[in-house]
Amino acid sequence: MQKHLDSIACAGLNHVLIYAGTNENSSLLRVEEVGGNLRSILSVMLNDLKFAFRQLLKNPGFTAVAVITLALGIGANTAIFNLLDAIVLRSLPVREPGRLFFVTTGGPVSGLSYATVEHLQRDDVEVGPVFAYRSTKVRLNTANQTDVTINQLVSG
Repeated sequence: MQKHLDSIACAGLNHVLIYAGTNENSSLLRVEEVGGNLRSILSVMLNDLKFAFRQLLKNPGFTAVAVITLALGIGANTAIFNLLDAIVLRSLPVREPGRLFFVTTGGPVSGLSYATVEHLQRDDVEVGPVFAYRSTKVRLNTANQTDVTINQLVSG
């Protein structure tokens, strides 16, 4: 093992060497810092970057696949974050979003009647502005086909 570590250190990969201990507890890792000078660490990192760039130029097919994979991954992450940011993280564009309530009657057919919604809108009940919505299935007929769509009926 020591011979392998010495060959790694001779190859210029001597930032930090990590190897398993030889005592009873072999799962513990021991870390040994070989180069302590910041200038030497930065020069070794620069050499590593030059080596990596040369390897990427030697294999253009691998480079193209790696770049495309990274671009797709970053793009997908950005799209998902923007969607979550718009839906979950940003607050609703109302004055007091903490005072919003969803009221339903429960049961197999949930919802309030339109007369109840009008009563809540009209009377001096301390609930604030009231609106109602309902989802309905509507058959849409065109010249060639018939489709069923889901529509939202909204008050206000």
